[in-house]
Amino acid sequence: ADRDPWAPYRFLIGEWRTEGTEPNGQFSGGFVFRPELQGKVLVRRHHAKQSREPEIPGKSHENLLVVYPAEKNQPAR
Repeated sequence: ADRDPWAPYRFLIGEWRTEGTEPNGQFSGGFVFRPELQGKVLVRRHHAKQSREPEIPGKSHENLLVVYPAEKNQPAR
């Protein structure tokens, strides 16, 4: 059987949420980390919002990270 290339990352897989207050206002966000493309890659989709006033739309940020197995006996990229 093939070795599971994602075994070291399994603890990250799932949906993560956060919210709170900092000196620049309130923030909320989170990310989803999951296998995609039939388990050939791990994908993290992140979204965050920050606002100085709860009733005023603030800044929004999104990013995407794709992790794929490297050559045999090498770390994932």
